[in-house]
Amino acid sequence: MTLFSKKIGFTAFLFCVPAKMAAIKSLKEITDTLEEQLTCSLCLDVFTQPKTLSCLHSYCTRCIAQWYQKSGNQGDDRIDCPMCKTTVVVPDGDTSKLPSSFYLDSLLQLLNKMKIEVDQQDLHHCESCDKKQVLDSFCTQCNGLICEACFNVHTTLKIFKRVEDRHEPIKLNQFKKENVNSFIKNQMLCEFHEKKKLEYYCKEETCKLSVCQKCTTLNHQNHQLQTIEEAAKKSSESIEGAVNRVEQREQNDGQELEQSKENIERIRREIVKAERHVDNVVENICDMAKEHGIAMKEELKQTLQELTTANNEEQKAISKTRKKDSEFVQHCRALLDRKVEYEVIKSEKMILERSQMLSEAPSILCRQPIQRDMTILYSVTEQVMQSLLDIGRIVKSVTDPARSTLETTPGVINECKIITRNTEGKACPTRIESIDVRIKDVEGNEVEKEVSEEQTGKYRVSFKPQKNGRHEIEVKIGGERIKNSPQNVYILKPFEDKDNLPPCVVL
Repeated sequence: MTLFSKKIGFTAFLFCVPAKMAAIKSLKEITDTLEEQLTCSLCLDVFTQPKTLSCLHSYCTRCIAQWYQKSGNQGDDRIDCPMCKTTVVVPDGDTSKLPSSFYLDSLLQLLNKMKIEVDQQDLHHCESCDKKQVLDSFCTQCNGLICEACFNVHTTLKIFKRVEDRHEPIKLNQFKKENVNSFIKNQMLCEFHEKKKLEYYCKEETCKLSVCQKCTTLNHQNHQLQTIEEAAKKSSESIEGAVNRVEQREQNDGQELEQSKENIERIRREIVKAERHVDNVVENICDMAKEHGIAMKEELKQTLQELTTANNEEQKAISKTRKKDSEFVQHCRALLDRKVEYEVIKSEKMILERSQMLSEAPSILCRQPIQRDMTILYSVTEQVMQSLLDIGRIVKSVTDPARSTLETTPGVINECKIITRNTEGKACPTRIESIDVRIKDVEGNEVEKEVSEEQTGKYRVSFKPQKNGRHEIEVKIGGERIKNSPQNVYILKPFEDKDNLPPCVVL
């Protein structure tokens, strides 16, 4: 080798090193992002043969098998998801039979195609020309990294721009989510005929699978076929409906969470109000009664602590349910955004089942509707000055709508009473905000009314009927009808002799 040729080689080497380092830097950023998406939450390493549970969480085959073995549930072929604790069925008790994820498997292929050790000094083979070069681009159709020369060829020659086999190379520093989806779509290949693209979906009950052109000729003659795009569109619509239902459930969970937070805030306000009441009473009695005041406040604090603990558990349960809904929606949205037909079709059944499970799950707050209207106050004993041994007590009442009644007085046109009772049938106070009164005239129009508190456990409903005929009075407490609601009131025409006949009849 001459001195001149050595200089040429050295110059080329100097040019090659920074280009290679820049390519490796771009590659590392991409592979780091992929590895983050492909990390198993059990072993904290890149997935190995990932399996997806019906709750849509994925784990390595080995990891989920070990989890299943440790759970001790092999007898009933069930396992609790390590992440969300949803109970899922293990086919035949064999975790290897759990469904694989086309999406994750494709991402793993992409990761393996792009992964190059940063400290490796050798050049790598271009997937297009097979020469050892600096690889600074990625071609989804070539399924790997290509050099700059091949990148230029791919973007200039017409043969690489044909619609049926268009090559769309991308520089590594410009690699985006769309390029990942393009790569995944190119993995939609027939499992029976190598390198044949999936183009159709067989709708026969005995088939129900995506097939290539060759499959339709050999094994699916006279079968009901549709293009994979048409099948994916139908599956997408079905999944969209399922996602919408869970989105609605997620919104409901959010509303329940807010209701739960508002409830504990209301309880805190009532506790504060009750404490002030205690202070006012204690100030008017002798030193001997101070111990009583301390005891009452201690009970209130204990009540708050117990209710706060119970409420925290309630919110935690709602948040947990909401998180499952959110994860489901995010997963499905991502699936639909990727528009990978095969993946959409393959995921439909699992997603619909999961959607039904989530959307039909019973509401957390509806399980104990009566407890939602508990009120807390400090009740002073009427004979407090006569018996200092019984100054007062903390009253914790839960209104029972099933025992509460609507009472009207015959002959009275514009008022009735609501009596709120606890589970023992005794009159008890309730928040006036929780009392919902609706009065409708014979045409179904709502009549103006006013609800006011007369005394503990008794509330007056005043209304002004404008029309004759039947009026329906419906009363709910905390969203639940009271015992004898609804009740009908018949408004009659005015009589000349008003002293003899009442203007209304209550039936």
